[in-house]
Amino acid sequence: MVIAGCPRPRRCVLPARRRRSGLRTGKRVVVAALSWLIVAPALCGTIEGREALAQLRVAAEQGDADAQYRLGYVYQRGLGTPSHPRQAEQWYLRAARQGHPLAQFELGQMYRKGEQIPRDEGAAFQWLHSAAEHGLSRAQYILGVMYRDAVGHSRDYVQAHKWFEIARAGGHRFAARARDALGSNMSAAQIREAGELARVWLMDRRYPKP
Repeated sequence: MVIAGCPRPRRCVLPARRRRSGLRTGKRVVVAALSWLIVAPALCGTIEGREALAQLRVAAEQGDADAQYRLGYVYQRGLGTPSHPRQAEQWYLRAARQGHPLAQFELGQMYRKGEQIPRDEGAAFQWLHSAAEHGLSRAQYILGVMYRDAVGHSRDYVQAHKWFEIARAGGHRFAARARDALGSNMSAAQIREAGELARVWLMDRRYPKP
């Protein structure tokens, strides 16, 4: 369905593989289908957007981590509903506790920035570290910054260098520059140690232990 004044989503129909999977799981297909409703009609305050938001809340309350993350995103940014940072925090938290890396990242950023909720450097470090361990390069880069600048953790150049290198390997465009700049303040032994830690981390993710 196209709503006047709203952008047409590029793809409203789920790929066949996901569509078949969704039919088997029921709740999952509802959550996946909501992605374009939240991006397009909800922004215009349509009936469809409000219904999508209501369905999203039902899925979130039933424990679906992806729905919880999406609902947190909606409340944080005020998409189709007034911005509500505390609601965003709570929904992100519920998804983060289930291991959702994007929820962990957004929650960590909220705590780190302290713009919408009180700043909590310890909680920011905890959740960004979790997102980094899940392979999110944005979180890996920021974790390197936090180690470098002693935010939420004591300063540790070896760990900062390690995470910058991991983020670089994951495609983060600023990570190599940050790693090299940090290296000028480190000894050759520290750089070698950081490089080995990064190599082991990457190898463990590439070839997980059975």
